[in-house]
Amino acid sequence: MMWHTSKVQSLEDAKKFEAPLAGTGAGNVAEVVPTLLNALMGTKFKIVRGYPAANEALLAMERGEVEGSSSNWLTVKTGKKNWLAEKKVKVILQDLPARGPDLPDVPALGELGDTLEARQIFSLYASMGSIGRAFFAAPGVPPLNAKLLRDGFDAMTKDSEFIAEAARLGGDLELASGVDLQKAVEKTLDVPQSVLDRARGIFAR
Repeated sequence: MMWHTSKVQSLEDAKKFEAPLAGTGAGNVAEVVPTLLNALMGTKFKIVRGYPAANEALLAMERGEVEGSSSNWLTVKTGKKNWLAEKKVKVILQDLPARGPDLPDVPALGELGDTLEARQIFSLYASMGSIGRAFFAAPGVPPLNAKLLRDGFDAMTKDSEFIAEAARLGGDLELASGVDLQKAVEKTLDVPQSVLDRARGIFAR
């Protein structure tokens, strides 16, 4: 997401002009995605590290300390409605395998890449968006225990009080079953070793 005064208002612009972005920690999407874009697409994003979280990053963008930042879309569309209405920010990329329904004209990370290897690497990291904020259990959980945990979670998502609370907070419920989530993880990891090595190499610099 870029502030309206930045020269960078698209990924193509980012190949021409350097733009400082707020970094919120190694391994965070705010640093991972621009690093990938620089390495695989030739963008010129400059990560300014040290911001503790997304809220501070957004404030830094508003203050002019940086020109862009990364944030959860729900946070922006509910907490920064005025920015969108006044066109103070431009969303130039979605950290998702495919474009979300709210932003059909904004490219998704999973659709980028000029080569097969680049597309596989982008897809590998775009899967973080589909996996989202998942719950994990320790390896080796007995199948019956895993089923009980999954069934309990699924039951919670259908609870009327849970749904009402999410609506009160303005949250969008995009829920996946444990089985579907496991399939997504397995699909994510089903890439050639050379792609994994290349992905690791990008962040080993």
